[in-house]
Amino acid sequence: MQLYRLLKRCGGERLRGAVALTATRLGGAYGRDGAGGPGLPLGGGALGLVRSFAAEVGSLRALSVDFEGTATAGEMAARIVDELHYTDAEVGFAGGRKVTYHVVAAPLPEAGDEARPLIEPDWVVLATGGAQGITAEIARSLVVPGARFVLVGRSVPGAVPSPEVEGLATQAQLREWLVERSRHQGDGQSPALIEKELAHIWRARLASENIERMREAGAVVEYHQVDVRDGGQMQELLEGIYSRHGRLDAVLHGAGTIDDRLLSDKTDSSFDRVFGTKVDSAFHLWRNLRPAGLRLVVFFSSVSGRFGNRGQCDYAAANEILNRIAWRMQADWPQARVVAVNWGPWTGTGMASEGVNQQLQRLGMRPITREAGAAFLARELRHGSRSDVEVVAGQGRWSEMLDLAAGGFAGGSGAGENPPR
Repeated sequence: MQLYRLLKRCGGERLRGAVALTATRLGGAYGRDGAGGPGLPLGGGALGLVRSFAAEVGSLRALSVDFEGTATAGEMAARIVDELHYTDAEVGFAGGRKVTYHVVAAPLPEAGDEARPLIEPDWVVLATGGAQGITAEIARSLVVPGARFVLVGRSVPGAVPSPEVEGLATQAQLREWLVERSRHQGDGQSPALIEKELAHIWRARLASENIERMREAGAVVEYHQVDVRDGGQMQELLEGIYSRHGRLDAVLHGAGTIDDRLLSDKTDSSFDRVFGTKVDSAFHLWRNLRPAGLRLVVFFSSVSGRFGNRGQCDYAAANEILNRIAWRMQADWPQARVVAVNWGPWTGTGMASEGVNQQLQRLGMRPITREAGAAFLARELRHGSRSDVEVVAGQGRWSEMLDLAAGGFAGGSGAGENPPR
């Protein structure tokens, strides 16, 4: 929040051609070596924030340096000054060595035990944000008869303002009905309020439909309306799961929200809401999950954190923190598989608007279909290594995008794609 406020006070125009360099003390490897450092995973959020800000400003260079815990203030200062002369986007210093970090292609095999279910019939699976969006798509793909899915969300499934709404199949029809109702009642609802109610109705409908599909596939489903940012509610939820079922085998953490605006137009309350929905909830999970018996934790992160995206400085910062928490969990809980999937844009579902998806496509990202997304995670869970904690899902010019962030986003684009991992 402090870095966001500082950049906002500086203003975009005055920073054109400047360098935004963030420094952390996460061990010199951004926590990726399992050793960690004195810094909290929250430090990782600076990277996503400045990369998104650089995408908005244009020629601003976004660089990041991470240090081991034993580095002195003088050593860090000297390294930081040196790095201002280079264009390595992500650098770590540990053991007297400088290491640069890049996205590399790492395709997984597609042959083998593909028919084996990824979860067992007696498992209990918690899915935050699991009744809609890409989390619901993934949760449905994991269903085996008998498995219990505990879904958490903000909406009340099936809640509608009138029985007439049930026969309206599209958002356009719902919008027309809401506008006509407002005219008839004479309440003069603004277009913004109508769109807000439309989104509420649509989310409730999707949640109800997804829950029904999971039940039809044989899952036992329970739904809880919970504010995932609230530590008390999350503690009560998790204690209730352990009390009722005696176990929790897997967690899909997909809770999130967006409010896309340029950093200069964002408000503190909006930043807090977007940031907290992902980050506060992740910390509540970390604090209240019981490692014994836990088999799998999947964080739904985003390429917006890894590479930055206009209008998403809060969302990008939050997702980079998810990546850092995942590494810390993997080191602390060796019996569980922990993976943070940095999803690219999805087609037909997900939180990103069509405008944001088009923006990402112009940067060379291909939208992920529902089938491809589910297949990606299935391959990752079957064939990926425990050391594969932070992975990028989708096709894009990933290395080139890091170079753009380090050299200033006004540098243009080029050709070349990595395989979808």
